[in-house]
Amino acid sequence: FMRRGELFTLQRWLEWLPEPLLMVHIRLCLYSVWTLLATGQWNSVEQRIQHIELHLTDLSEGENAYLLSGLLSARAALAYAHGNTSYAITLSLQALEQVAPDDFARRSFITLHLGMAYWLEGDIPNALATMIRARDESQFANAHYSMQVAIYSLAQLQFIQGQLNQAHQT
Repeated sequence: FMRRGELFTLQRWLEWLPEPLLMVHIRLCLYSVWTLLATGQWNSVEQRIQHIELHLTDLSEGENAYLLSGLLSARAALAYAHGNTSYAITLSLQALEQVAPDDFARRSFITLHLGMAYWLEGDIPNALATMIRARDESQFANAHYSMQVAIYSLAQLQFIQGQLNQAHQT
């Protein structure tokens, strides 16, 4: 859903489900975290993240790594939203360590947020390099939303750096 930019469709579906069902199915609970993040419901995000963390030990190693990367990237997005960009960078880097090297869709989404955190931190060289990586990963994964945001952000960063020809070509 996120890869295709259909987060709000997912949100509507999850709202139809009874709350106890979401809490029993940890992956659905993680998906709801992302819909809550997108709508700025920070308190609910934190409660759901804590619930998922309590159940990580109940899962297989592969499922645990998937959820851990999702939790770390959700915590990074929350830190980013609250202006704590250095913590967002740390969490994003940790999340990337948990994602399989060939999972380009997830990597592109996390890398995109990492690039934005570098940008807000004022680290333009790392922001540029990270946005290029996010663009390339999202193109490879055919992740339209991440690709559009990465291309737009990359062009803005190039423009700020005075790289007008590169910004125009981006």
